Amino acid sequence: MKHFCSSIILLISLLAVSSHGCSQEALPLLEGPYLGQTPPGLTPKIFAPGYVATRHRDYSGSFTPDMTEFYFSRMDVDTEKWLLIRFKQIGNQWHESVVGPRVGRPLLAPDGKTMHLGNKYMVRTESGWSDIKSMGAMFDRKDWGIMRLTSSADGTIVFDDYKSNDVLRISTVSNGKRQPPVLLGPHINSGNWTPTPSLPPMALTSSGTAKKTTVTVTKISTSVSANKMVPGVRQ
Repeated sequence: MKHFCSSIILLISLLAVSSHGCSQEALPLLEGPYLGQTPPGLTPKIFAPGYVATRHRDYSGSFTPDMTEFYFSRMDVDTEKWLLIRFKQIGNQWHESVVGPRVGRPLLAPDGKTMHLGNKYMVRTESGWSDIKSMGAMFDRKDWGIMRLTSSADGTIVFDDYKSNDVLRISTVSNGKRQPPVLLGPHINSGNWTPTPSLPPMALTSSGTAKKTTVTVTKISTSVSANKMVPGVRQ
């Protein structure tokens, strides 16, 4: 009987090791630049299948400016809990970790030192990321529903608002002072749904003079669903 129990324990141990080994073989560590993926072309393709694109709900991915970290949110379909996931390149290999529970839609600022989380944010520290902070009364309002907030290097901020008929608002910096958010013009706030804005890193020329800014949004109406490049912003 003792020999039989020992054999069962040994068999279970071997199965566990084998299962772990098969898992590692099925999903080896990614290596090389761009999360080990082929740089994008003109044809959309699933990004990092099995790693970023999984059976879970994976959303809102962005690289740091130096392309050595990749962040995205994931809703575990088994637990229905949202997490903030990070892939970090160490040497030539990418390692996955969980930063913490997801708050808002994670989106990195152009300098890679601030991570926007809807009406919240985190700043980079020596050990990782700070505690989640509020953006203050100007943005952290109960009557606004900010899912995605994007910024440019000159401090311009654009965000969506699902509690106000899915509109986009913009906030700029003038003379070093943050300006209250205002609605973007009707050439952008049109249709039935205007979510997920995205700003380019630079909204000013190198001399500091204003130039036209392109806001990328998703435009959805009753008859068409498409991504639309909309030049210019206005109040």
